Amino acid sequence: MIRIDNIDNNLINQYNRFHLEVINVLKDDEALEIELKELPKEVMCCPKCSSKAIKSIGLSRLRRFKDITEDHKLATLRVSKVNYKCLDCESIFNQENDLFYNKNLTTRMKSVVMYYVKNTNLNNCEIGRQLGFDEKSIRRFRKELELSVQKEAI
Repeated sequence: MIRIDNIDNNLINQYNRFHLEVINVLKDDEALEIELKELPKEVMCCPKCSSKAIKSIGLSRLRRFKDITEDHKLATLRVSKVNYKCLDCESIFNQENDLFYNKNLTTRMKSVVMYYVKNTNLNNCEIGRQLGFDEKSIRRFRKELELSVQKEAI
């Protein structure tokens, strides 16, 4: 992996709108590894009790997400997520972010995988190889798509 010193503004902007700051970008022939820091939103409230009395407890953890950039490059995001504590109900939580679909996948990447599953004749292994997933994960996406089609039919 090679460190990129002059980071493209388009790459920075596509993560800034999700309250993420680009810290570092590493690149090899096929993929990017992007290190991001979560920026606090102006207005946040506790997801459990809706109180606005929250504080950062300073414990951040590094999470990895699979993503695809707007110019269609596979990327691994390393995101420092900050933990917050509600002063009223004392629950600990992370800031919600629309970019992340689940604990290891972005919504953008999920959309691309679902597109491949729905609109190509490739088998699960070929889709997984192209997008950096194992065959079992692609089977889960295919099953999720079939269930959503069944729900729409009802």
